[in-house]
Amino acid sequence: MNNYVTINNAIDDKLCNEIINLGNSKKHKNGVTGKRKKPTSLRDCMVGWIRHKELPGKDIINGLVLRANKEMGWSFNLTEYLYRTAQFTVYDKNNYYNWHRDTSGNIFKNRAISISILLSDKKDFDGGEFQFEDGVVEELSRKGDMVIFPSKLRHRVTPIEKGKRYSLVIWFEKGE
Repeated sequence: MNNYVTINNAIDDKLCNEIINLGNSKKHKNGVTGKRKKPTSLRDCMVGWIRHKELPGKDIINGLVLRANKEMGWSFNLTEYLYRTAQFTVYDKNNYYNWHRDTSGNIFKNRAISISILLSDKKDFDGGEFQFEDGVVEELSRKGDMVIFPSKLRHRVTPIEKGKRYSLVIWFEKGE
């Protein structure tokens, strides 16, 4: 049994486009990991941050995550606020994110559930596949597809060979 949930067409094209427009209106910086200030070989992409209160479709997304948490038996005690910001990620040619976990020591110890939503259609880029370490490749192929998983699972996004890939990543935190 997979320890993740994939939801095809979790959000519609109109909502994806709203998030892309909002994300593109934000200042983008090189994606870094942890408390690092400069990019490393782990990651090469650009990110912008969208505050929870301004994220279109947050109620739909929250509901899907809460349902997955229950149905998968993860039973995380998610905090009422759930998350502070969402990461809008832009992958251009040769951009990637190598194997990693979304939890790391004391910095992100409260992250319980991660989600990644593909905001662009697979026909708009080559490469950029979302993969889990256990050998299962979960290719998100359509605009609006979402994967929900425990933040401790190792995963990556393979290098973009052509085009541009937009995604939205959110980390849901657990309560004490």
